[in-house]
Amino acid sequence: PSMRAGLCWDAVSRAGGELLTWRPARERDPSKGPRASRARKAAARSQDGVPVELGGELDAAQLVDAVRSARKAIIAATVARAVSIMALFPLDSAKVNSQILSMTGLRAITTSWKLASTRAFRGAGVALAANLPASIMSFVVFEALSRLSAQRRETRRLPLLVRTVGSAVLADVVASLWLVPLEQLKIKLQTGAAIKAASVFFMSNKLLYTGWKAQIARDLPFRALHLVLFEKLRVDVSRKLDRELDPAEIFALGTVSSAVIGLVTTPMDVVRTRLMAQRGGSAQLYRGVVDCARQTVAKEGALALGRGALFRALYAFPSSAIFYFCYQRAQRALIPEATAQLPQKQRRIVSLLSKPVAPRSKSRAC
Repeated sequence: PSMRAGLCWDAVSRAGGELLTWRPARERDPSKGPRASRARKAAARSQDGVPVELGGELDAAQLVDAVRSARKAIIAATVARAVSIMALFPLDSAKVNSQILSMTGLRAITTSWKLASTRAFRGAGVALAANLPASIMSFVVFEALSRLSAQRRETRRLPLLVRTVGSAVLADVVASLWLVPLEQLKIKLQTGAAIKAASVFFMSNKLLYTGWKAQIARDLPFRALHLVLFEKLRVDVSRKLDRELDPAEIFALGTVSSAVIGLVTTPMDVVRTRLMAQRGGSAQLYRGVVDCARQTVAKEGALALGRGALFRALYAFPSSAIFYFCYQRAQRALIPEATAQLPQKQRRIVSLLSKPVAPRSKSRAC
């Protein structure tokens, strides 16, 4: 380390193998040379301020600092998510009950709504315990994978959208390990398969991750298609308006894409609900994802896989609106400086609502 001269590494191919020799090199200007050129190119290819190093690995300290700097935004998003879950929990219960019924049409909608109203908010606490930690876990894993994919030589050359989709999909897989057991408990409480939360633990231990494959088969296509459709809409609308979109417009496009992809992934959501709602032992009806789909189509027709689609579409719009409103309010309370990053119209409204009106001064006489 005390030597100022660097070491150059030469690889010389020989007939009998590869001979590695080391030799000292003369001093060079650190801002010049092929290594500095590669570093400049790597910095130019970095995305969203994430440093890129040749063959780099994930820096745990940088990840901790990034999560720590975003902790107030995470708290604001968690509060907004909790409010949206509780406000629309009856609608979610109606969706779950409609997917296990053997009737269709308006009768199925009214019956499922009556069942949801009689059970009120049964399972709401479990829903909070399932979704809030899973969302935080998904964010941390996504942040880590995004940084790692931007640093690795093998993945850095991929398009940003491909890396984002891949990181989001893998983050959902990790979060599902926490989400699925509690989601199964919530569905059993919503459908009446379990009267109390503790009663589920006395069932067969093999049912702990029942429906996990269906959950993955629903969430992974949903996440990938949602991000691709959202990016397509964002680019097209921004190009048509010839300007950058503000946060409200971006959130509206995300809501539309979420509702559309929610309709597409409804069949797998029906299979997931039925697998998670069944009891164990001799009362178990389905052996797996394929068996559940096959029995549902054979006994009730192919349209049975579309049950709950209306509730899923209706859930997306108010859920996004409630989340956006609560997130903005919580973020302004926790991060006052975030108001300065809002668009000019929203910043003017916030300033008018938050600042007291100053008294007018008397005009001087000419």
